[in-house]
Amino acid sequence: MTQKLGLGLSLILSILTTSIVDIHAQNYAEIHASRAPGYGVSVASSEDVSVPASTIQPRLQYMQTQYPDTIEGEQIYASRDVFKSSESFDVTFTPSANNCYSRKNANLSPNALPGKAPALRSPGVSPVMDPLLVQQLSEDVLNQVPDRQTRQLIERDRQNELLSQRGVDTTDEKWITVKNSRITWGGRIFTDWINWANDAQLGNQPNYVEFRQLRLFAAGEGYGVYDFKLEFDFVPEEASETQIIDNQVQSTTFGFELKDAYVGIRDLPLLGYLRIGHFKVPFGLEELTSAEDITFLERSLPIVFAPRRELGLAAYNQTWNQNLTWAYGIFFYDFDETAMVVLDDNQGLRAASRVVWTPYYDEASEGRYLLHTGVGYVYSRPRLVDDPDLPGVSSRLVRLRSRPEIHRGSFLIDTDDLDVPQYNTFDAELAWVHGSLSIQSELTWTGLEQAIGSNSDLYGVYVYLSYFLTGEHRRYDRRFGNFDRVIPYENFWMVRSPHGTCAGRGAWEAAVRWSFLDFANLNGQQLQDLTVGLNWYWNPNTRMMINWIHPFAHQGPINPLGDAEGDVLAMRLQVDF
Repeated sequence: MTQKLGLGLSLILSILTTSIVDIHAQNYAEIHASRAPGYGVSVASSEDVSVPASTIQPRLQYMQTQYPDTIEGEQIYASRDVFKSSESFDVTFTPSANNCYSRKNANLSPNALPGKAPALRSPGVSPVMDPLLVQQLSEDVLNQVPDRQTRQLIERDRQNELLSQRGVDTTDEKWITVKNSRITWGGRIFTDWINWANDAQLGNQPNYVEFRQLRLFAAGEGYGVYDFKLEFDFVPEEASETQIIDNQVQSTTFGFELKDAYVGIRDLPLLGYLRIGHFKVPFGLEELTSAEDITFLERSLPIVFAPRRELGLAAYNQTWNQNLTWAYGIFFYDFDETAMVVLDDNQGLRAASRVVWTPYYDEASEGRYLLHTGVGYVYSRPRLVDDPDLPGVSSRLVRLRSRPEIHRGSFLIDTDDLDVPQYNTFDAELAWVHGSLSIQSELTWTGLEQAIGSNSDLYGVYVYLSYFLTGEHRRYDRRFGNFDRVIPYENFWMVRSPHGTCAGRGAWEAAVRWSFLDFANLNGQQLQDLTVGLNWYWNPNTRMMINWIHPFAHQGPINPLGDAEGDVLAMRLQVDF
């Protein structure tokens, strides 16, 4: 009788222990196996596991050592009331909204403060226990099972559960590159679709679909301090060049356009980093931010004043704490990127400088909170060009014009050709990032010193606000004082699992911008654009963009005596590698 009673109690204890450990092992396996969005692991329900407090003390000491802020109330992979004063210890696992965990990328807790070490949590899910602690809890419960054979069966079941729910982790994978090579190959593909929803007042503008950019580049480093880059665009801004030769119109078509072609050397005394070749003139925050990383499809209207890429040299340097950055350089004026040659004895000149000061940059969160200020100046002396209609007459021609923040279509503001021996351009920059919210603005002034007539002052300004609905923030490159690539907390993905389909949401950003050009001092023309945008980042290298643009032109080329406005819907699929 006693033997039967003992056997019965052992059986009941085994069943109860197996149930507890199964619950714990299942939750642990699902969390441990779902460290990356690519796993696609689901969680069935919220369960509690109670373990004597004496078993937890060694792991409690570990948590106090690894995460001291947790004891103070901050959320770091643990709930706020993770440590309880009673004799039992509750571990609660809560599934996310889409029934899938994503533990790979850490997010900032809403109560994280600037200047403090960021508190971490899983995006879109309730804070959960540290995986090491969870594993130790599982082992502690398992060790309480007296029957060695039962423990082996439980452990085997737990391993089978892990293997059955584990997917393929692809979060850390990059684009394929040549192994053991110091040369990086890459490129970008921008596919645009532009549709005019309202163009009655603007002369029936054409809708179009195009490859906005098709680029390939090679870049690398070597010999300790050198770097280089060579990049071509297979969709030139101007696909052909028309010339009058022997009283006949002849057109030359170019298959590609030069972008970056430079060599640089670092750590030079006084100069810092020196770059020589064809690259962007150091001027303007929005211009120096790569097209891969700007918030809208196209840059704002005042970009017409920025000199873009030129052939020359520039030096870049900064203070030891990177709060102050400066750059300056000298360039040939208006280098032809398609012909890649300037056949002229008078090749023009540009001299540029830029200073950036970031009075506040939160080091702990790597720029999740920052304030950027900057000023820039460019002196331009255009090339001396012979007038084809007047032999023996030469002039230095300048023409500034802009479309409504799309790539093709009619120009809505235009200076026409002006003879300008020289002109000056000033720019003031301001950007503020506070977590997911950011504001950016620039004010640009250009003074044209005309050869005939009075001097003219032209102005441009833009301001925009963006907000990440999924909690990310705009990343900042302190070396050159511009914004960098957005890194989603969770990539967009979709996989099947034993519990159904799981998916990652990517990153979502909403933005609105107002930009303005004022040529009233020259010809009375003005142009305003209001743009509303939505960006969906699938991963750090892929995103979809939607822009609604409302241009408003005053006395522009299309309607010189009045106003004209319209509406544009623009979309882009962007991939870079």
